[in-house]
This record gives sequence, structure tokens and C-alpha cells, in this order.
Amino acid sequence: MPDQPLDPNSAPVDPAAVPQHSTPQAFHQAQLETVKNAEGLARSAAKSEHQPKLIAEGMKAATPADLLLVCKQWRKLSGEAVDATEERNEATDLGGDAETQLKREVEYYRGKCRLAIVQNPAWSKTQKDALKARYFIGVELFANEGNAGQSVQLILDHAAADALPGVTPEKLAASALVLKEFEDSPNPQNDAQTEATRKRKLREAAFAEVMRLRQEIQHCADTVYPWWDDLNIAYRKEFLIPIGRPFTA
Repeated sequence: MPDQPLDPNSAPVDPAAVPQHSTPQAFHQAQLETVKNAEGLARSAAKSEHQPKLIAEGMKAATPADLLLVCKQWRKLSGEAVDATEERNEATDLGGDAETQLKREVEYYRGKCRLAIVQNPAWSKTQKDALKARYFIGVELFANEGNAGQSVQLILDHAAADALPGVTPEKLAASALVLKEFEDSPNPQNDAQTEATRKRKLREAAFAEVMRLRQEIQHCADTVYPWWDDLNIAYRKEFLIPIGRPFTA
């Protein structure tokens, strides 16, 4: 496909100019493209043909090197954010195993509660409702992990006292072990989530610094190579600033 004719009023396409409405991600493709462009811009600013002119217009001498350094930091933090997010996902999966097994135990005892009600048709509605309440039927027990363990222990205590049909001491002992595993298992989800969030925040801070430093260079390039001179088109493209109008970021 032939090259499209140059629109003198358009700016070079750069992902930084594209609005981002997505939630924070482990890997941010748009930021990566912007960082790549910033690295190229920093190298251009360090060229002997550009650097003295940019410094004369106000760019700090260390800015090109600083920009390359913070781009490197962004790449490192971006990789760490991906790793931390993967660890969080693994921790969530591991933490869910003990909870799933305990939920099955709860449903077992709820089933035995319902069986007891079926086997005792003479019970009043009040008696039936009272028994259901002892096994938290209709109640979500696992919305709060700390309360869940206490509630399940109450279910096991009630099951032992109520002599539910089919419930043996061996079954109660086995259920108690499942509860203990649930309570004793490490809960890495919160720590992993915190670490993943921390890494993403550090990455976002590094990206903000990338943008600040590259804009310092761009503001200086905007006056070194003014928009109204067509001879500067190639230079303005090199520094990712608009062609045919001032840089206003």
C-alpha cells in the first residue's frame, strides 16, 4: 500500500495520545509502545546535532539519559507486575481449594438437616425453622473468611448434638480435619494481591515520569524546530510533536 499523503495539521501517532479507559492491567501494551517511542526520542535528544540546541532552549543536559533510565525502570516494573499478578492468581486458586472442600462439608450437613425434617413430619414449622437456623440454611457463610470458620464449627457442634441421620463420629472427625485445614492454610491471596497492586502502582509512577521527561524534551524541540517552518517537518516527526501546529501537551 502506498504511503498516505502527509497531513500538515496532524500530529504523529503515539499511544500516549490515545485515551485509556481500561482498568489497570498486569501488562500494558499501550504504555509499552509509548515507552519505546520515548526511548527513541531520548536517543534523538542526545545526538550532537540536537542536544546543544535543546539545552539552549531549556532542556536539562541529563534529561535524555534520565529518560532512558526511567524507561528501563518501567520495563523492569512492568515485568514484575506481570509476575506478581500471576502469583496472585495462583494464590487465589490454591486458597480456593480448602474453601471449596469446606463448602461441600457444609452442604453435607445441611442435607442431613433437611433429611431429619423429612423424617419428622410431626414437627411444627417453628421446630423445622429452628433446626434450619442451626445449620445456617439460606445464609452465605463464606462472605467473611474469619466468620466462616466459626460458623462451620457451630454446624459441627450442632450435628454432634442433634444426632442427625447418617452422621457418624467418624464423619464428624473427618469434617473437623477439613475445617482445620481451612483455618490453618496460609492465606496468600491478600499478600499477593497487595504485592501485585504495589507493583502496578510503581509501574504507573515510572510511566508518569517517562511522560514528564519526554515532554520536557518535546517542549524544547518545539521551539528549536518551530511548527511554521516546513523544513522542520522531519525533525518534528522525530520528536513526536505535531506538524503544522505548536506542541501543547
